[in-house]
Amino acid sequence: MSKTASPKRSALILAGGSGQRFWPISRDAQPKQLLKLFGEKTLLELTIERLEGIVARENILILTNKQQEATVRSIVQTLPAENIVAEPEKRDTAPAIALAVGWVVARDPMATMIVLP
Repeated sequence: MSKTASPKRSALILAGGSGQRFWPISRDAQPKQLLKLFGEKTLLELTIERLEGIVARENILILTNKQQEATVRSIVQTLPAENIVAEPEKRDTAPAIALAVGWVVARDPMATMIVLP
Protein backbone atom coordinates (compact mmCIF):
# COMPACT_ATOMS: atom_id res chain seq x y z
CA MET A 1 0.00 0.00 0.00
CA SER A 2 1.41 3.40 -0.92
CA LYS A 3 1.66 6.18 1.60
CA THR A 4 -0.14 8.91 -0.31
CA ALA A 5 -2.10 11.50 1.64
CA SER A 6 -5.65 11.58 0.38
CA PRO A 7 -7.72 14.77 0.39
CA LYS A 8 -10.63 12.49 1.35
CA ARG A 9 -8.89 11.33 4.54
CA SER A 10 -8.98 13.19 7.84
CA ALA A 11 -7.64 12.41 11.30
CA LEU A 12 -8.76 13.32 14.79
CA ILE A 13 -6.12 13.26 17.51
CA LEU A 14 -7.65 13.23 20.97
CA ALA A 15 -5.17 15.17 23.11
CA GLY A 16 -7.17 16.36 26.08
CA GLY A 17 -6.42 13.70 28.65
CA SER A 18 -6.08 14.48 32.31
CA GLY A 19 -2.65 12.96 32.84
CA GLN A 20 -3.69 10.15 35.17
CA ARG A 21 -2.45 7.11 33.24
CA PHE A 22 1.25 7.89 33.58
CA TRP A 23 1.09 9.30 37.09
CA PRO A 24 3.39 10.39 38.69
CA ILE A 25 5.30 11.57 35.60
CA SER A 26 2.17 13.06 34.06
CA ARG A 27 -0.24 15.55 35.56
CA ASP A 28 -3.12 17.76 34.38
CA ALA A 29 -0.71 20.30 32.90
CA GLN A 30 1.65 17.61 31.53
CA PRO A 31 -0.49 14.64 30.40
CA LYS A 32 0.82 11.67 28.44
CA GLN A 33 0.36 13.29 25.01
CA LEU A 34 2.79 16.05 26.05
CA LEU A 35 5.42 13.71 27.48
CA LYS A 36 8.71 12.97 25.71
CA LEU A 37 8.94 9.24 26.39
CA PHE A 38 10.88 8.14 23.30
CA GLY A 39 13.39 10.90 22.63
CA GLU A 40 13.10 14.63 22.01
CA LYS A 41 9.52 14.70 20.69
CA THR A 42 6.23 14.50 22.53
CA LEU A 43 3.83 11.64 21.94
CA LEU A 44 1.59 14.17 20.16
CA GLU A 45 4.37 15.15 17.76
CA LEU A 46 5.16 11.49 17.06
CA THR A 47 1.49 10.80 16.31
CA ILE A 48 1.41 13.64 13.77
CA GLU A 49 4.60 12.32 12.17
CA ARG A 50 3.06 8.86 11.79
CA LEU A 51 0.26 10.44 9.73
CA GLU A 52 2.74 11.84 7.21
CA GLY A 53 1.83 10.68 3.73
CA ILE A 54 -1.47 9.24 4.95
CA VAL A 55 -3.40 12.36 5.97
CA ALA A 56 -2.66 15.87 4.70
CA ARG A 57 -1.70 18.22 7.55
CA GLU A 58 -4.63 20.50 6.79
CA ASN A 59 -6.92 17.51 7.47
CA ILE A 60 -5.57 16.75 10.94
CA LEU A 61 -7.76 17.96 13.82
CA ILE A 62 -6.47 18.02 17.38
CA LEU A 63 -9.01 18.17 20.15
CA THR A 64 -7.57 19.22 23.50
CA ASN A 65 -8.79 21.08 26.58
CA LYS A 66 -8.48 24.69 27.71
CA GLN A 67 -5.76 23.90 30.24
CA GLN A 68 -3.49 22.29 27.61
CA GLU A 69 -4.42 24.39 24.56
CA ALA A 70 -1.52 26.85 24.74
CA THR A 71 1.05 24.07 25.13
CA VAL A 72 -0.46 22.04 22.28
CA ARG A 73 -0.45 25.12 20.02
CA SER A 74 3.20 25.83 20.84
CA ILE A 75 4.20 22.24 20.06
CA VAL A 76 2.11 21.82 16.90
CA GLN A 77 2.86 24.88 14.80
CA THR A 78 2.81 22.98 11.50
CA LEU A 79 -0.98 22.59 11.49
CA PRO A 80 -3.47 25.35 10.68
CA ALA A 81 -4.37 27.15 13.92
CA GLU A 82 -8.07 26.47 13.36
CA ASN A 83 -7.35 22.72 13.43
CA ILE A 84 -6.58 22.84 17.15
CA VAL A 85 -9.78 22.99 19.15
CA ALA A 86 -10.12 23.18 22.92
CA GLU A 87 -13.27 21.71 24.44
CA PRO A 88 -14.98 24.26 26.67
CA GLU A 89 -15.87 21.40 29.05
CA LYS A 90 -14.62 17.84 29.38
CA ARG A 91 -17.18 15.55 27.78
CA ASP A 92 -15.08 12.43 27.12
CA THR A 93 -14.47 10.46 23.94
CA ALA A 94 -17.85 10.03 22.22
CA PRO A 95 -18.76 13.76 22.14
CA ALA A 96 -15.21 14.58 21.01
CA ILE A 97 -15.53 12.18 18.10
CA ALA A 98 -18.98 13.57 17.26
CA LEU A 99 -17.51 17.08 17.11
CA ALA A 100 -14.78 15.87 14.76
CA VAL A 101 -17.29 14.07 12.53
CA GLY A 102 -19.15 17.36 12.13
CA TRP A 103 -15.87 19.13 11.27
CA VAL A 104 -14.96 16.51 8.66
CA VAL A 105 -18.44 16.32 7.10
CA ALA A 106 -18.59 20.11 6.80
CA ARG A 107 -15.38 19.97 4.74
CA ASP A 108 -16.18 16.85 2.71
CA PRO A 109 -19.24 14.65 3.28
CA MET A 110 -17.51 11.74 1.49
CA ALA A 111 -14.31 11.80 3.56
CA THR A 112 -13.15 9.06 5.90
CA MET A 113 -11.83 9.80 9.37
CA ILE A 114 -9.16 8.15 11.49
CA VAL A 115 -9.51 8.54 15.27
CA LEU A 116 -6.28 8.47 17.28
CA PRO A 117 -6.82 8.56 21.06
